[in-house]
Amino acid sequence: MSVFQKSIKVILVTWIAVQIATFLGLNYPSSAGIIGLLSLLDTRRSTLLTAKRRVLSMTSAMLAAILCFSLFGLNIWAFGLSMAIYIPLAYKYEWDIGLSVSTVGVFHLLDTGSLALPVILNELGLFAIGVSLALLANIYMPSHQKEIIAARNRVELLLKGLVLRFHHILATGQSSDEVHRIQQLEKEIQTALELVYRDQSNQLFQRTDYEVHYFEMRLEQCHYLLQMVEDIQHCHFSAEESLILAQLFKDTAQQLEDKSTPIHLIDRIDHYLQVFRERPLPKSREEFESRSFLLQIFRDLERFIHLKVQFHQRYPQDQLSDD
Repeated sequence: MSVFQKSIKVILVTWIAVQIATFLGLNYPSSAGIIGLLSLLDTRRSTLLTAKRRVLSMTSAMLAAILCFSLFGLNIWAFGLSMAIYIPLAYKYEWDIGLSVSTVGVFHLLDTGSLALPVILNELGLFAIGVSLALLANIYMPSHQKEIIAARNRVELLLKGLVLRFHHILATGQSSDEVHRIQQLEKEIQTALELVYRDQSNQLFQRTDYEVHYFEMRLEQCHYLLQMVEDIQHCHFSAEESLILAQLFKDTAQQLEDKSTPIHLIDRIDHYLQVFRERPLPKSREEFESRSFLLQIFRDLERFIHLKVQFHQRYPQDQLSDD
């Protein structure tokens, strides 16, 4: 939601709450506007949760105040005692978000000097108006689905480009700042995750963790890319080994946007791992290190692909529509 939309919503909720309280002839009508303003948060879920806590907070504060004022009279000492009862409960049960509003309500009882039913109903009415309008105002929350789909497409495009870069490095021996590219992709994924979490907070009933798991899967794949690029840069492979790896990275890149599970690639990697394990033992330290790096890259690439396999096994049908 834009700053302009949010500002308009806050202004309208505050103004309408005051007008309704005034129309109903309630005392302290501005309090209804303040309650509405404080209850209006960025997402549906946070607004609903806050409203629930404010209701519990207000209820406990009023009950404590009525008890203390009835026993010890309407004075500041009884007020202090009621707060001594209410405040620890509010913090213990996480109702403290309604502490200020509830305290103002109790102050109104003290200021009025009466515990008559109309006075108590006045405070409850102010509270109900403010909270209800905040909840109504947050019925409308713009969906971020189109932005999430666009972010997914960007991530897949960047990831595919990175994996193809691995193919290029192995095929030509030329590399550039791949680490920086991967870090930029990680930032893109983190931004997308923040968008997904925000969108989830506006879904009260129909929730899915699909998008969260999707971007988390891509983020974990980035970690394997970082490991593989470091291994590639620290060793020299034979022409045959470079060709095999280059082709595997190329095939992996081609299936990144494919909704099928690339199990065949895992089978190929397992085959190559077996082939290289059965080769004669290295005769020098350099050969030993190269063999070790080679096997590690195969294993990391296998894990990289396996992440997507696991994801598609968990979500057999793609749940993000491009509509």
